[in-house]
Amino acid sequence: MRLQPRNLTTIGRLRGWTQTRKRFRKKSNKAVHFEPQIETEADLKKIKEPIVEYDEQATKRRYDMMHDIFGGILTVRLHGRFHFRCHPMDDIMTWMGLENSMTNMVEEPELMHRALHLYMDGQISRVRQYEKLGILSSNNSFENIGSNCVGYTGDLPPVTENGIGAKLSDIWGENADQTLTCVSPDMTREFAFEHQKKWAALFGLHSYGCCERLDNKLNLLTSAFPNLRKVSCSPYSDLESTMEQLGDRYVISFKTSSSHLAGHSPNTEYLKNEIVRACELTQKYKVNLVDFFRNLFRVCVQPRNRPMVVRLRGCKRIDSKEV
Repeated sequence: MRLQPRNLTTIGRLRGWTQTRKRFRKKSNKAVHFEPQIETEADLKKIKEPIVEYDEQATKRRYDMMHDIFGGILTVRLHGRFHFRCHPMDDIMTWMGLENSMTNMVEEPELMHRALHLYMDGQISRVRQYEKLGILSSNNSFENIGSNCVGYTGDLPPVTENGIGAKLSDIWGENADQTLTCVSPDMTREFAFEHQKKWAALFGLHSYGCCERLDNKLNLLTSAFPNLRKVSCSPYSDLESTMEQLGDRYVISFKTSSSHLAGHSPNTEYLKNEIVRACELTQKYKVNLVDFFRNLFRVCVQPRNRPMVVRLRGCKRIDSKEV
């Protein structure tokens, strides 16, 4: 049984960062009025260093209570922070606005770099505070690393006995910047990789990517992060090109196109062919591939579609009669 330490702030509630986002929503699934909160150099003062608060006494009381209740039945273990969302351009574009940010990368690059420096300094301060407080947990376990599958590896220390007290160098880090899919490789290096390098260096191993296209940027990506081990291959990337470039040096997290199982008429034939092709390419290039199905579960509004996903999991011969 995992017990979360009390009063730990998260990125959405970090003191001082919430004022950088202002949206107005009346109804769900409708258009949203958005006001950029960072437009000039003066607005950068809104990005403040976060402060982490931890109530150790409250955590101990809850731990003792849970141990009294479940002792002898379940193992009660503290579970601290292990996942740190750090997607610089995704967040800065939320604060500036997508169109403004894209324009600023060309017309106001120094403003963008200054914002990115402040963002990264705040993120690094946050995780170092977790480490200093002793409330980091290892993600070398059945924990999703970013968007690139579970973190089991023999290259990092195992989970600590009491569940917390891990060091940053003991765990996986992760980055992504999905909004840069349409940005050139050189601009991605300038506005993403160069700023994310100091973050990645804090961790023992690193994972990169989510839904963005990366197959045209892999040479820059791998040279920027020496401890990189996991790389996302989204539906927007060319899988064969990704395998050919990365070889067996990295774990490739392949994300099938979830849209084919959405709605009332799922296209299972297309998805089956995509999975079979991925397995065949794995044999051809001798790579480490995980087929990441998480997004398929999230878009299947129709409950009847879910058993189809289960039948499609696993790289075996798939007959149409199975679905």
